[in-house]
Amino acid sequence: MNAPIFRADKLKMFLEHKDNDGSLIGYGTDFLYHHCIGKGHKDKFAVIHSIECRNPKDEERKDGREINKIANQATRVSQWKSYQDKYMISVFAPTVHMAIR
Repeated sequence: MNAPIFRADKLKMFLEHKDNDGSLIGYGTDFLYHHCIGKGHKDKFAVIHSIECRNPKDEERKDGREINKIANQATRVSQWKSYQDKYMISVFAPTVHMAIR
């Protein structure tokens, strides 16, 4: 799961969007954000690499990844594919339009 940061109005738009039914478990949510609040806006999303979030590696975790307690990777991928088809969500290769250093 990623760690999104939203403006309050865009978070509200995402949470209330007709295609966000709340059923996705991690996998594919990045594309769902774009589908719900940024479709057609190539320059409205940013990936910030200069902020570090420390997550223990899987082998460092005593009980494994928390998300796997809910559903394993194969189940989450399958769920995403069904969700993607149901709501006709486009998947695309990310493009760097600008970099700030």
